[in-house]
Amino acid sequence: MAINPAFLGHGLFTELSVTNAINRYATYVSSNPANPPPADNIDRFINALTDMRVANLWIHLFSRGKDREDASGGSHALREQLIARLNSRNIPWAGWGYCAGHTTAADFDLIKKFKSDPKIAMKAFVLDIEPGNDIPDPNNPPSTMKDKWDLAEFDNFVGKANQLMGTDNLAISTWPILQLQKDFDAPTLMKKAVGRVCLFAPQAYWMGYPGNPHYAFDPAHFTVRKYPRDDPSAFVRLVIDAWEILDIATPLVISGQTYWELKDKGGSPSRETMEMKIYQLGKKFSDWQRIIGFNWYHAGLANSEMEGSMSDDMIRYIGDARFDARPYKHP
Repeated sequence: MAINPAFLGHGLFTELSVTNAINRYATYVSSNPANPPPADNIDRFINALTDMRVANLWIHLFSRGKDREDASGGSHALREQLIARLNSRNIPWAGWGYCAGHTTAADFDLIKKFKSDPKIAMKAFVLDIEPGNDIPDPNNPPSTMKDKWDLAEFDNFVGKANQLMGTDNLAISTWPILQLQKDFDAPTLMKKAVGRVCLFAPQAYWMGYPGNPHYAFDPAHFTVRKYPRDDPSAFVRLVIDAWEILDIATPLVISGQTYWELKDKGGSPSRETMEMKIYQLGKKFSDWQRIIGFNWYHAGLANSEMEGSMSDDMIRYIGDARFDARPYKHP
């Protein structure tokens, strides 16, 4: 067996309904004359993927027991059309879903549904598991609660997903530095998944990176490498180092950031700042052989100066920087 191609190399997430990504590219014009003329917004989106030289797409299918296309603005038909078009263009894709400690039964049922549905026929899946994250409190909306996972329940959930999908077709997306979530047993939980997933995808979103955060969990291990403030390349190195310290040998795919949220006081910097960080990463990061792929969160939505994802400048730079051609580690 070999790791599913939907997990290797240069990739991209969609978020929430697929209408987010597809509609964001409604006016996209490809600069590549080799791209076929767009028949609709789906083709415009796929042309953007090829312009960015994205090798695979991770499609958001559910959030904590609920199908994303059941929500307001969703479209089951559009998702099926997107998947059919990706298949026809030989673009590997994986499903992904937010999972929570209290929704594992519903989450697993949805994974089974998407695998068996002939119109979707999902062959690879990414479990998004973030112990300690703020999630909606089903008993007290709109309040939130911390996502807590029982070790036995986690073990059972990941084991069932492994039996359904197979190790080479199953991955976990999670926190960038597990040690910072030790109060919610994040290191212990992820170690429990070793051998049953083919990769971990740490979410190295640099919006809140404070610079030199190693003091927060174990400074003794971080006396050699330096992690300058506001440097996305340094943050990605820190993430990889932090996983290596835990002796987790499972391959890594790093998830980088393409969104900005100025409306949130605790959110990311401006669009221009986030564009520059992608540029800096492409110029400075050199540890490509320590990871088997790099993907971006996320494909886009209706953009404004206050919030958005995947600006036009980001699309152009990601394509020009050839993230697809970096010397990734061979798994």
